[in-house]
Amino acid sequence: MTMTRDEQQREAFGHRVREMLRAWREKRGERYAHCSLDGYEIQHDGQRDVVNAIRGYVATLADNLKAGRGLLLFGNSRSGKDHLTSAVTIEAIKLGAVCRWYSGSELFGQFRKFDTVAAMVNQLSRVDVLSLSDPIRLSSELTSNQQDCLLEIFETRYSHNRPVFVTVNVATFAELKEKMGAPIANRIGHDCLALECRWPGYGEVAQ
Repeated sequence: MTMTRDEQQREAFGHRVREMLRAWREKRGERYAHCSLDGYEIQHDGQRDVVNAIRGYVATLADNLKAGRGLLLFGNSRSGKDHLTSAVTIEAIKLGAVCRWYSGSELFGQFRKFDTVAAMVNQLSRVDVLSLSDPIRLSSELTSNQQDCLLEIFETRYSHNRPVFVTVNVATFAELKEKMGAPIANRIGHDCLALECRWPGYGEVAQ
């Protein structure tokens, strides 16, 4: 039986989403391939508050993506921040958003793959959602060149209402400013859902 135009469009959309989910899972790895908010293990009250806030963000996800409203999770390592952002990214893909994920080391490795900063900025600015896992290390600071490149990426995405999901292993937003520079931190933090993940990492004992 011949499908109607609407049925064809729904079928094409479903195929596109399935392909994007497959690509996401291949890139992100099995640990984060099927993350969900329901699958996040809550052991502390603070986790429940953060998850509830993210549920509110996801409830209006289409509007948040259209407005360029991103997500920033900062706090202890091994606290499940990447699980939470992965869960939100998967929901964004289901809405048809083109999403790209980089670890911090992979992101900075991209600097050597492009002839110009403009080429890199162009590629990372076009995707609907850019997801970054810990683009800094606690023991190091960004070079001036890295700061300039990151700032241009964030500024360009901000100008085009394209959100960024970021997880960072820092204790406070002030430390994020110190590590990444105030202009970058302020651009990431502007008009986003910023949540502090202050609880012991999984496998750690609370003091």
